[in-house]
Amino acid sequence: MNNLNLAGKKFLVTGAGRGFGKAIAKALDANGSKVYAASKSVDTLDALKAENPSVHTIAVDLSNWDETRTKLAKIEPLYGLVNNAGIYNTSDQASDTSRDMLYYKFIDTNLMSAINCIQIAAKGMIKIGNGGSIVNRSSMGYLHIPHPPLYQMSYNLTKAALDQVTREFAVELGRYKIRVNSLNPILVRTDMTEHLYQMLPELAEELGTAIPLKEPPTINSIVGPALYFLNDLSGFVTGTVNVIGGGLTKSF
Repeated sequence: MNNLNLAGKKFLVTGAGRGFGKAIAKALDANGSKVYAASKSVDTLDALKAENPSVHTIAVDLSNWDETRTKLAKIEPLYGLVNNAGIYNTSDQASDTSRDMLYYKFIDTNLMSAINCIQIAAKGMIKIGNGGSIVNRSSMGYLHIPHPPLYQMSYNLTKAALDQVTREFAVELGRYKIRVNSLNPILVRTDMTEHLYQMLPELAEELGTAIPLKEPPTINSIVGPALYFLNDLSGFVTGTVNVIGGGLTKSF
């Protein structure tokens, strides 16, 4: 994925220690971008740094509003931000979700961290005046009818809210030529979701049968779209929610 006009541009990727975040950070680095990779896990950041020495790592608990502001205040103004950090739960039934689980775990991590990072990044983008691009990694999970035993009310609730955050910031930041878009992938086999596939060995087969493209989703299924929204090819696209599911929603 070359000639995307990403060389020299500065990006922050959250949740960059593994999965989607790591793949996007590595792809940006391969395209000559200056990448700041943020994650709570020092071990995964060290592994990323070992593979891509030019990436700048930041160990930060993104669910902590004040810690995030302190750590990210040291970063130079950015051109782009990828809000990828998030948590996922195997089973979270609506009838059992606790206040602590929903508010203090999922909302702080999946929703408030994204709002916080957008505010921080946008301030620098506005100061420089060269526009910018923000990508929120959401999910298509909340578009589905809950599927036992994969009840995920807290996760799906925060991702639905994140899409609205995308629209709100797109309207507010448009005057500064800052674009904000959401990527909503299908359940992809990553480090974070591997336990689901282990728990439900039939899951991969079911998805493969239901997806019209008849291909299993991979991490690269979202890397390409992410790079598209981060470069000038999508220069007139903002406020969009983009389902990446191989046509799965059309097969319901």
